[in-house]
Amino acid sequence: MDEDRRTRFLVAPLLLLASLGWAVFRDGSSHHILDYLKPDDPMKAIALIAGGGIAIFILGYVIGTFTYLTLRLAFRVKASLFGGSKYHEVALSDAAVNNVWKRLGATGTWSREQELFAVIAFDHGILYAEQKGIHLWTVRRWTAFSIATTSIAGLLWSLVVAYLVGIKFRTEWWVPVAFFVVLLCFSARLAWRG
Repeated sequence: MDEDRRTRFLVAPLLLLASLGWAVFRDGSSHHILDYLKPDDPMKAIALIAGGGIAIFILGYVIGTFTYLTLRLAFRVKASLFGGSKYHEVALSDAAVNNVWKRLGATGTWSREQELFAVIAFDHGILYAEQKGIHLWTVRRWTAFSIATTSIAGLLWSLVVAYLVGIKFRTEWWVPVAFFVVLLCFSARLAWRG
């Protein structure tokens, strides 16, 4: 697995766990949860660390999948109501996609069902071969967008999990989480479409 994908899988669950850790720390009545993190046997500590690493990776995959499906659904609804692309991966005007279609040497006119694949073929084929720097810049922008959106999902899930396990919503916890979610929304928007 490439480094960018590993990073995308790690940031969101670590933010979720950090948010929950801060919530537990601020909620004096929930500190009994921390007792589970104090194993009395070194082998239990090793198992806890190994299991925690696997859980973080799996949680990152789940958060990423949830985020991807939410974005895909939101863009399909947006496209059906307002037109434009139904893929969150494509932020090009119709004229730009038409130019991409021509540059690929494709015949006929493109349709929305072919839009994503045309842009991917252009980016990973032509741009990668002829303008690798632009391709790499696009990858960095996509990675920034992906990390921001999955981080938003991770932080929002921390609020849900806290509610479900009975952690009190203290202002010094949820206000910074909400503020960071707003910052990540701006960051995602800028990374997605400048």
